Amino acid sequence: IMIVGDSISQGRNGDFTWRYRLWEWFHNNGVSVNLVGPYTGTVEQDPVQPATPPLPYGQDTQSGPGPVRQLGGYNSGIPSNSGFFNGGNRHFSAWGRQMAQDMSLIQGMVSQYQPDYILLELGFNDVGWFVSDAYGTLQSLTAFIKNARAAKPDIGFAIANIPQRLFIGGRDDLITKTDDYNGALPSLFLSLSTAESPIKLVQFRENYSCNPDGCPAGSDGLHPNALGEFQIAKAFANTLSQGFNWPGNAFVINGTIPARACSTPVNVKATPSTCGITVTWDPVDGAYGYIVTSGFNGAVSSVFNVTQPMYATTWTAAGIEWFYQVQAFCSDVRSGISGQVTATANPTCAPGPSNVVVRSTADGIDMSWDAVTGYDVDVYGAIYYD
Repeated sequence: IMIVGDSISQGRNGDFTWRYRLWEWFHNNGVSVNLVGPYTGTVEQDPVQPATPPLPYGQDTQSGPGPVRQLGGYNSGIPSNSGFFNGGNRHFSAWGRQMAQDMSLIQGMVSQYQPDYILLELGFNDVGWFVSDAYGTLQSLTAFIKNARAAKPDIGFAIANIPQRLFIGGRDDLITKTDDYNGALPSLFLSLSTAESPIKLVQFRENYSCNPDGCPAGSDGLHPNALGEFQIAKAFANTLSQGFNWPGNAFVINGTIPARACSTPVNVKATPSTCGITVTWDPVDGAYGYIVTSGFNGAVSSVFNVTQPMYATTWTAAGIEWFYQVQAFCSDVRSGISGQVTATANPTCAPGPSNVVVRSTADGIDMSWDAVTGYDVDVYGAIYYD
């Protein structure tokens, strides 16, 4: 079996993933399967990066897509000697992946790994982030099926429809596109399915407790939390049992979903740095990110979300004592809040220029300012808001 998907299938560091819950169902039923694919991991937690000034306006910050991030681990609740780590964790799922991308990649993957079945969970990124509309995504899916069959004519497909997600303001179109895409799948599969290479629908949408008005199965309005992982696995298991007549007991979700651990950040340190203050702490296993509360006397505290175990305050004057507290979030579970640490800023980097003057012109604005002296300044970044 090759599981092909996006972030919903790859998961993040510390997740069980629905892939594991499906493997667990195979294992409990005594069904021997080989999971195949080029990847074994989830997306790892962002590493600490040094605090740096923002790049000047107009300088390219995009270096293009890098290699698939798949060095993240799984939830510590999976026994270290589990057979899942002996091949059961293999997959072809990547964060941000689109049907429009994988339709060109799948022939090579099938040629290399020769799976008997593809379990496919793709399409949300295509309709969700303006890659295409429902019709264009259906065309990409048709090409995906054709290209997979070119490498293995007798391959079977269990293909999921796509979930509705928690409503995003201004994105009424996403609700419609999702319904249009899902509504067209049964007739498409009827036309493309063959006795040699059958296609069965996986009712992801119907089994997943996530809608525009609420998403109890999601950690962020889309990606699965612990409950959601079970629900997606159940949707695929149902198709394998009912559509392909796989043996074994039906997939059952128990009433009690295991609670996810999320430790309070420790070893929190605040240290004066060149342009302000840098705060660091030990990474929390399984954390998606961190919530940093900061402030100083006489000011309202500010709250920031970061994805690495570091935060930098750079907009500060000398002599201000800042305080910080840190909390981790692991899927939809939050840790306790760390104790407070403080540091006094003593920035030595160049200050912003003085005497900034803005004048209207016939076709825009002119900006001028006094040069910053006493520092090795070779470029200014003009920040403006229209």
